[in-house]
Amino acid sequence: MEAKGSDIEVVYCGFGEPTIRLDVVLELTRKIKSECPHLLVRLDTDGLAQLRSSEREVARELKEAGVDSVSISLNADSKEKYEVLCRPSLTGVYQAVLDFAKDCKKCFARVRLTAVNLEEIDLSKCMEIAEGLGCDFVVR
Repeated sequence: MEAKGSDIEVVYCGFGEPTIRLDVVLELTRKIKSECPHLLVRLDTDGLAQLRSSEREVARELKEAGVDSVSISLNADSKEKYEVLCRPSLTGVYQAVLDFAKDCKKCFARVRLTAVNLEEIDLSKCMEIAEGLGCDFVVR
């Protein structure tokens, strides 16, 4: 692995949900931290890793591997709006996102929730949810 001196952060995002391949994320993070300890590692996620891997402690594993911060897609201000917007194939996903944010706050100093800027989404309510969980909030 080669990092430029100007590189400051590695971000897992895009091209699908990174935690679908959780073990690869963990392994690659350990390698990054071993070879380039100055780099920060951020995970951008749908927040469903714990739901998909209920037998694991995902937030703790991410922290132990070296992830520095987590950005979770809250996406909506209610379960109903989330389901319309995201059309999840799993059940209990909105609560799972909130629960994962709580788990992450136990492990990480920096946890951010994000939501999309759509007319039907109450962004101020999303911000209240994030603040209630002790998380930062960003509109994307």
